[in-house]
Amino acid sequence: MTEGEQANYVFMLSLSGIGVSIINRAQEEVAFISISSMPSMWEIEVKNKWKMLEDVTLVTWLEDKWNHAVEHANLEDRIEVDFSTVGKLRMMKPYMGELRRVCPPGLLFHYSQSEHQTFIHAKVHKVSGCLNLT
Repeated sequence: MTEGEQANYVFMLSLSGIGVSIINRAQEEVAFISISSMPSMWEIEVKNKWKMLEDVTLVTWLEDKWNHAVEHANLEDRIEVDFSTVGKLRMMKPYMGELRRVCPPGLLFHYSQSEHQTFIHAKVHKVSGCLNLT
């Protein structure tokens, strides 16, 4: 879309994952195809820039606490995180900064149409399949 041109129609589809089974007439699965997203990523804001946390232990620990809806968490008294404020996740220790959880979708489709333009964007993260030939 050009700047200032309003879209007349917008359609967006975002799925974390989807799977399709193909079966034969005997109701036996012959193939399975799936689209899946990548694992969540955690970032911290340092000097107005977002930096990805690369410590696998820390990222796994953060994800576990996030999934269990913990409000405050400490890891061996060396890491402290505050999940309690809605929309604002903060790391308090070993350094202070705002945290952000990024979850890219497995399938993203975006379609926009205006009077003069059509915009189509599609993105697939991971496709896997399995054939059951017996």
